[in-house]
Amino acid sequence: MKRSILLMLAATFVVSLLALLLVLFRMSPLEDTRWLSFLLFFVSAFVCAGAFFSFFGALIRSLMFQHEMYMMHFFIALRQGALLAFCTVSYLGLSMLEVATWWNVVLLLMTCGFVELYFLGRNKA
Repeated sequence: MKRSILLMLAATFVVSLLALLLVLFRMSPLEDTRWLSFLLFFVSAFVCAGAFFSFFGALIRSLMFQHEMYMMHFFIALRQGALLAFCTVSYLGLSMLEVATWWNVVLLLMTCGFVELYFLGRNKA
């Protein structure tokens, strides 16, 4: 089960990376002003970053828990991957709008940290 979860996340990362490269080189969202190219860029970047962070989170958890990877660990890796992908894509959006300053990034990371703390506290209660 551990191998199939990691294989599924790796395949998702490869497919989403190919989609991101396709959007970057075929649609060129930085040069094109159509909303569809921006939307596809941000969606494919979110899925690619989420799959990347989830894969490495699940990989670290599978190395820490050698015997079995529980579905709870998989869901935590997915949630943390989605939060990190949200931070990454939000930073990309802020930098495209040229409003990315260090304190905006700190506020973004603190917000994602508080969301993660909420979920960790909710699971323990």
